[in-house]
Amino acid sequence: RKRDENTIRVSNISENATENDIRDLFIRYGYIKRLFYKNEQGFAFITYDTMRSCEEAVVEVNKHRYDYLVLSVEIRIIFLRLRI
Repeated sequence: RKRDENTIRVSNISENATENDIRDLFIRYGYIKRLFYKNEQGFAFITYDTMRSCEEAVVEVNKHRYDYLVLSVEIRIIFLRLRI
């Protein structure tokens, strides 16, 4: 799906973090088109306008200490199921 392009997955987010906290941490890497945050499950999907922004966010924030946890940041890969 088009809206899933240029998306990163952030996991291991502290339950103390708010959506604004996540946005503030990641906005420095580019324009955020979409942010989906599941606080109670500790993960977020962030969609940027460019893949370069995704790559910078992964390099800079992966394994970054936030609150009392270490964040995991990766580029979301979409697998398409082919019917044969």
